[in-house]
Amino acid sequence: MEVRPPVDLKSDYYVCFNFRTKRIDYILNSTIQKEVVFYDMVLNEMQGYVSGTQVDIWTQVIDHETLNIIHFHVNDTSDEVTLDVVYMHQDEDIKEFYTFGEDMYGRPLKYKIIVKDCKIYKVLYKESSEKGEVHEIPFNE
Repeated sequence: MEVRPPVDLKSDYYVCFNFRTKRIDYILNSTIQKEVVFYDMVLNEMQGYVSGTQVDIWTQVIDHETLNIIHFHVNDTSDEVTLDVVYMHQDEDIKEFYTFGEDMYGRPLKYKIIVKDCKIYKVLYKESSEKGEVHEIPFNE
């Protein structure tokens, strides 16, 4: 569970979790005795990428040919997150990068960062389902 902004749930709030439905029924602020407005979403391990969230990528341009990816932050519910970084040349089409292989340990790739003109061009995500559809997902560099 993630709470924004961060609070001390143990002392300030009472969270009523319904074990039958596996959902939170309500949250009560014990200090002011009022219910807290909240929303919840069910995260499924098989889903992986949390739909509707944005990937944050910190980069550093070293020179006109080198982009250093310092940090890649993604909301993903999987135990393992695999990614690849590839460079896209001017004469290539984005669809050429929709094929996902395996990482160096034999695990299926889930994310692909496409670099073009020394900046992040696209971030692709491949679903873990049977179809394994590939999606372009929002990112902030």
